[in-house]
Amino acid sequence: MDYFDIPENELFMTEHFIDSTLKSMQGEFAEFYKNGEIFSQGDYLNNKKNGRWLKWEPLGHQTDSINFGNGFAVTTT
Repeated sequence: MDYFDIPENELFMTEHFIDSTLKSMQGEFAEFYKNGEIFSQGDYLNNKKNGRWLKWEPLGHQTDSINFGNGFAVTTT
């Protein structure tokens, strides 16, 4: 599912669900700044953060990297 800012028609978030009720998140998730640069990106597995999640500042420089397992932060890099 993609979410857009209505007045500006700009994409600000995308996420994936495996059911029509939009209760089961699974797959890629991403958030964007108003300038179109990515803010954060990662994956969900059974509604929980899983794997590497990254964050960037508005100019596109990476600021954070955290590995998740079953919704819990397990390491930072």
